[in-house]
Amino acid sequence: AASPFAILRMSKHKVAVIVHGGAWGIPDQDVPSNLAGVRLAAEAAYNMLAKGEPAIDVADKVTRLLEDDPTFDAGTGSYTTRTGEVELDALIGSDDANFGAVAAVQNIKNPISLARAVRDRTPHILYVGQGANDLAREVGIEECKPEDLLVERERIRYEKLKQGASPDQLDEFAPIKDESAHDTVGCVCLDQQGRIAIAQSTGGTRFKPRGRVGDTPQWGSGAYCERGVGGAAATGHGEYLARVLASRQAVDFLRSGMSAEDACKFTVQMVGNVGGAGGLIVISLDRHTGEPHVGYAFNTPRMAYAYRVEGHELIVGIDHHPNSVSHNKRPLTCGGSTAPLPNPFQLSSWALAMRKSPTHGIMGQVAQMRKQGIHVYDFGVGEMSPEIPLPAPVKDGMIQAIQDNKAFYSPAAGSPVLIEALIDDFSRNFNLQYDPSEIAILPGPKDAFFKACIAVLHPYPTGNRRRVLTFAPIFECFDNIPILLTGLPPVVLQTDENFLPKLDEFEEVLRTDDTIRLVIVNSPNNPSGAVYSDLIIQGISRIVSQYPDVLVLYDEVYRTIVYEQPASTHFRNLIPQQTICIGGMSKELAATGLRVGYVTGPSAIVATVAAIQAMSSSCTSLPTQLGYAKFLNEDKDMNWRKDIVNQLKVRRDKLISIFNSSESLKTCMPISAPAGAFYLFVNVSKLFGKSTSNGVIVNDVDVAEFFLKEARVAVIPGSLFRTAGYVRICYSRSLEEIENGIGAMERAVAGLC
Repeated sequence: AASPFAILRMSKHKVAVIVHGGAWGIPDQDVPSNLAGVRLAAEAAYNMLAKGEPAIDVADKVTRLLEDDPTFDAGTGSYTTRTGEVELDALIGSDDANFGAVAAVQNIKNPISLARAVRDRTPHILYVGQGANDLAREVGIEECKPEDLLVERERIRYEKLKQGASPDQLDEFAPIKDESAHDTVGCVCLDQQGRIAIAQSTGGTRFKPRGRVGDTPQWGSGAYCERGVGGAAATGHGEYLARVLASRQAVDFLRSGMSAEDACKFTVQMVGNVGGAGGLIVISLDRHTGEPHVGYAFNTPRMAYAYRVEGHELIVGIDHHPNSVSHNKRPLTCGGSTAPLPNPFQLSSWALAMRKSPTHGIMGQVAQMRKQGIHVYDFGVGEMSPEIPLPAPVKDGMIQAIQDNKAFYSPAAGSPVLIEALIDDFSRNFNLQYDPSEIAILPGPKDAFFKACIAVLHPYPTGNRRRVLTFAPIFECFDNIPILLTGLPPVVLQTDENFLPKLDEFEEVLRTDDTIRLVIVNSPNNPSGAVYSDLIIQGISRIVSQYPDVLVLYDEVYRTIVYEQPASTHFRNLIPQQTICIGGMSKELAATGLRVGYVTGPSAIVATVAAIQAMSSSCTSLPTQLGYAKFLNEDKDMNWRKDIVNQLKVRRDKLISIFNSSESLKTCMPISAPAGAFYLFVNVSKLFGKSTSNGVIVNDVDVAEFFLKEARVAVIPGSLFRTAGYVRICYSRSLEEIENGIGAMERAVAGLC
C-alpha cells in the first residue's frame, strides 16, 4: 500500500534552475550575447544540479559565470558612479534563511564570492563599502583594478570621468530611459535534496550617486527563498522593488497557493503600481507532490532569461510574448512551466493550496491495510470511541428526540434548549457568564472554527488586518482555513521546550506586524498536550488588549481533558469583547461522529456566524443537539466527564510507564507527560541518521514511515503540525492495544539504537 506520507518526502527531488540577465531596454545588437549568456549559465547550473551538487554551491558558481561575462552588468560588465568609482552589490542565500550580502564594495571581480564568505565565514549578514573590502582581504579574495570591471565602452567613460568630465557634459552620458538603466544578474536553484538557493549580483546603475544601493543585496527585496515553498530573484528598479519587498512578496504568493507564473505576474504588477519597472524569476515547490515549477514576468522592454526543469527542455527568452497584457501603460509578459496542479475546471488556487488532512490520510491508509488483512496499531487518529463509550444520556436524548419526530429545523443559531443547557453548564462548572445571543450551535468544532473565521477575517487583499497568528504545534485547520479564506498562510510562532508561547516574541510580533487580525490559542493543545497556565492566558490577554482590532479565537475542544490543575483564568473574563471560543461534544464525550460544536463571543460576531450558518448548513442536527442538552442537564456535577478523563489518565500513565521502562525508547524517544488532551508528542530526532530497510532516516516523516512499515504502528509526523522532529501518538485506545503497539515500536527502535 502507498504511504500516506509519500507526498511529503522525495528520496531525490527533481532539479530546476532559472537565471536572468537583467530586465531593461536591451538593444537589438546585444540580444544574441544576452541569450547566449543566460543559456550557458542555465545549462551549466542544470548539469551541476543533475550531478547532485548542492543548490547553494551551484548558485555561487553560476553567478560567478554571469559576473565573468562582460555582456551583463555584474562583475566585469559593471558601470561607474557619477564620480567615477565602480561599486558592486551581491547577495547569496539558502532556504533556511542563511544568507550573506555585500554592498558598495569596490575592486572585487566576483562580489558573489565575497557575499558567500559573509554567509559562511562570519556571523553577520551584510558588509558595506570599505568594511567589505577589509573582509575580502581577510578571507583571501583578491582585489582588482577598477578598469578591470569595465567593458571598453565604460572604460573610456571611466577615464573621462577621472579627468574631471561631468556626465551631463558628454553626449554619450545623456539621460538613459529608466527601463534601460538596470541590468542585474540572478538565479534560483533547486537541488536533489529539495533545497533552494538564490543569488544576485550587480555592477550598479549607470552614473548612480556614490554609495547608492538598490534592492540586490536586500534579503526579501533582491532575492528570497523559503524551504518547501520556493525562491525568487528580482531585477529592475531597485528602489521600487524594495518598496514592495518584491521577492518576499512573490514567495508569499507561492505559499498562498498561486502558481509560479501568477506569483511573478502579480508581483511585477505591484512594482508597476508604485511606478517601477523590472522583472522577476521564481521556482516553486508543489506542496502536495514536491514537483518544481518555474515562472517569470517583466514589464521592461526586454529581460533575458533561461530555465530548465528536470524532465523538460531548456527554455531561453528575451522578448515580450504576442499575448502580453498592458499594465500601467507598460507591456507585461509572464510565463513559466506547467501550473502546479492540473486544473481543467479552474478550481480555486487557494483551495488547491490546502494541505491534505494528515488525520484523514492516516485513517484511509489504516483502513486499506486492514482490508488487506494487515493488523495495524492505530495511534494516528484522535478518536476515543469505541474504547471509551458514548455517555448514555446522549443516546437517550437523541433516541427520544427521534421518537418524538423532532427532525425539523432548529433556529440557525441552535436549539434554545441546548443553548440554555450550555449557559447553565458554563456558569456552574467554568465560571463563565453568557447571554443566549452570545452562543451559536454548529455541526462540529471544525465547522465552528470555519464559520467564525469567515465572520471575522477579511479576504485578501481587502483590509489591513487579515492574517491569523497561532503558536506551534498547530492543528491542521489552523494551517488551511486562513489560506482558504484570505489567500494568506498563518503566522506560526514557535514555542518553548514545553510547547508554551514565548510572550515577549508574541508581543514583538503584534507590535511590528499590523496585519494580524486573529490570534488562535489552543489549550489543551493538539498535538502536544500542553496546557496553558493562568500566567500565559493573562499575558496573551494583556498584549491583545492593546490592539482593539485583534481578536483571540480560543479553541477549547479539549477543555475538560486536563490531568492536573486546570487554569482558573479564561479569556472571556479578561477580554470579553475580543474573545471568540469554540468547543463541542466531540472530544469531551467520545462523540467525534455526532458533530455538535459551538461558538461563543460578542453577540455581533455570533449573529454573523448564525447568518453564515443559515446560508450554508441551515442548522445543526436537532436530535443531536437535544441529546447533548440532555447530557448537560444530567451531568451538572461533571461526573460523566470526569470519568472519561480518568479513563484517559489510566491510558496516559500506562503509555508513560512503558516508555520509561524501555531503555531503547527512553534513550531514543525521550518524553514528558502531557498535561491535557490525549496525545503524546514524542521527540524522535535521535533516530535521525539511523539506517533502515527503507534508507536513512532524515526527518520525522521518515520515522512515521518506518513505524508503519516495520512495526505496523500508525503515528503522525510532527512536521504536519508545523513542529518538525516529533511524532504524535494518540493514546485513547485500549490498554491492550497500547501495550502491544508500543511494544512493537520498542522492538523496531531497539533494532536501530
